[in-house]
This record gives sequence, structure tokens and C-alpha cells, in this order.
Amino acid sequence: MKKAGDSKAGDNPFWDWSLEFYARPGTAPKLLALQDKHGCNVNLVLWLLWQNGVSAPMLSRAQTALAELSGLYTLPLRQIRQKAKGEKALYQALKQAELLAERMEQDCLYTLSASAKNSLETRLNREDSFATYLASLDLEGDKIRQAQEIFAGLLAITPH
Repeated sequence: MKKAGDSKAGDNPFWDWSLEFYARPGTAPKLLALQDKHGCNVNLVLWLLWQNGVSAPMLSRAQTALAELSGLYTLPLRQIRQKAKGEKALYQALKQAELLAERMEQDCLYTLSASAKNSLETRLNREDSFATYLASLDLEGDKIRQAQEIFAGLLAITPH
């Protein structure tokens, strides 16, 4: 059985799309602001954009799956990498490991997408999907507004 992170380029169209989108001017700073200032999972935000929104139950399933992967791999690797900035070789190795963990998250989300293709669940649009996601993060007034503004900026540069 194939494990998350085992796929190659082209096996996960979501990963391929994310790499292209992330490379667009202005995308990375917006995504990192959502991550660093608002506690958003960048892969989940990308997935909402790529999916053109999802149902509330699908969003919940995605958050549950990502919480485990992020908690075990992505977040600890990110924290260690950030502490290793002065050690170039170690920093680069940790960056590659973190990228693999990100890929595992995206493989998980792509698998969820495939399982939802014939679902009868009502799909929310991207803005409502993101608003539902933000509500689950327990952000307060200004933080919600700021995150929604950043997301609107991402929508403006998202290929349709």
C-alpha cells in the first residue's frame, strides 16, 4: 500500500498545483502570514483554494487528519529548523525533511479529495470554507478580519 509522501511528481495534482501557485509573486508572504500570524495550516489553505471550497464535514475530516501529521512531523521539524538557522548544512537537511512532511500532508488532503468526488455533502465556496476554518481556530475580531483580507488577496492571484 502506498504511504503518504511516497508519490512522485505528477502523482498528486494538488502538490503540483501548490508548487506552481506558491511560486507566484506575492503568494508565499501571504501564506506565511496566515501561518505565522493566524495559526493557519498552509496546506489546508492551499487545499481550500485548489478544491474551490469543500463541505463542512470534509473540512473537519481534513483538519483532524492534518492535526496528527502536523503534530508528529511538520511542526516539530519546523521548530527545529528555525533553531538551526546558523548551521547551514543542518538547516538545509531539516528544510528538506520539513518539505517531505508538507508533502505527506498534501498527499493526505489529495486522498480526501478523491474520496469526496461523489459525495452528496453540500460544498461551501472558498470564502465560506475559509471562514469555517477560521472559526475553528478561535481567532478574535481583528485577527479574523486580517486573515480574511489575506485570503482575499490569495483569491485574487489564484488561477481559476
